[in-house]
Amino acid sequence: DGIFVGPFDLSTAMGIPGQFDKPEFKEALRHVQRLCAEASKPSLLYAANEQTAREGFAMGYDSVTYGMDASTLVNAYKAARQNILGRQESV
Repeated sequence: DGIFVGPFDLSTAMGIPGQFDKPEFKEALRHVQRLCAEASKPSLLYAANEQTAREGFAMGYDSVTYGMDASTLVNAYKAARQNILGRQESV
């Protein structure tokens, strides 16, 4: 058992959808993590970007799910394509 926090779900439930920089939202994330730690339950967080993933680990979350598999795969292929084309252009 554990808690998986979806920032969009949490911010919407708080009446501030998508407003992840609000102090009350950040405090809610810290609160959930503290309660999980006190109950010896894992806390997991969804992060849409690397900065949010770093912040989640810094808050003490046990695990952070980074991005969605489809968008991560697309971004990896875009980066690989750019690397390949960049090398071809310099030859």
